[in-house]
Amino acid sequence: MKKATKGSLRSGIVRLCLNALFVALYVVLSIYLGIKISTVEISWATLPVLLCAFLLGPWDALAVALLGSFLEQMLTFGLSPTTWLWMLPVVLQALFVGLLAKVIAKHTAGNRTVLFSAILIVVAELLLTAMNTGALYLDGAIMGYPVKALWVLLPTRLINGSVRALLSAVLICDLLPALRRVTKKFL
Repeated sequence: MKKATKGSLRSGIVRLCLNALFVALYVVLSIYLGIKISTVEISWATLPVLLCAFLLGPWDALAVALLGSFLEQMLTFGLSPTTWLWMLPVVLQALFVGLLAKVIAKHTAGNRTVLFSAILIVVAELLLTAMNTGALYLDGAIMGYPVKALWVLLPTRLINGSVRALLSAVLICDLLPALRRVTKKFL
């Protein structure tokens, strides 16, 4: 077994603290600052997951997505047979963005990195909207509530997802350089 050095221990503690901060932000943004209108939710809950994916990588983002979405579900709805359905989209988003962010960082530089990161965020947010819509449909089918109205809500969900995707791309691409500078000395 490899002996941990003081620097690696410090780095691990910093990563753990950042993950805890991202989970807390996820919960606050989803529960306390999210706006729910029927089945349409206006939320910035995925911002911490996306920031974590770019900053720390796919496995940290996966942990943040799992714990954050689980806490959101427990605090909002409790445990149900479909809890996993609602956690799965954000978990898949975390892995998708985390893995592709590593590729982007490795193979691009400068303005191209920002452009490809913004495109990745937009695609990931639109996929999240599609997966959440699918989860809503499956939840209705499993739990026995009507899902026909989903087609009426679909345009609103797509507009919401598109606006969130564009704003998330701008916010994250703006915040990432500052976060990287701050965490660089600790990681």
